[in-house]
Amino acid sequence: MDTGGIDRRGLHTLVASYILSLAVTGLFSLLPDTLDPSAALGMAIGLLFGPWGALGSALGWLTCSLVTGTPAVDSLTYALALLLVSYLPYRLWYSTLTWVRPKTPVLGSAHNMAKVFLVIVFSAVV
Repeated sequence: MDTGGIDRRGLHTLVASYILSLAVTGLFSLLPDTLDPSAALGMAIGLLFGPWGALGSALGWLTCSLVTGTPAVDSLTYALALLLVSYLPYRLWYSTLTWVRPKTPVLGSAHNMAKVFLVIVFSAVV
């Protein structure tokens, strides 16, 4: 079945990250407004699953936001910001230290732990 240029793995990643983000954001929408894990969850999903994960995370948050009654303009603006913030760690991971063969973001060595920490901190500050 032709999916119009989207490979199956990308589509599965999009759906899985959408469901995860929707579930976590929906759960936290029941708590006080000060607790919103969407940015942290988006960064982690974006780093681990790339652009499709970032898109799924942003769409999951957007769906939950629209269902809970947030104005559409605010929801769309935050979803776009979340998409960019979620994509940034992935882009930083694979564009920094290019002389070292990029590996998937795992915490198997001190070098990878330091790099994950720096990428996430830089993404959070931006």
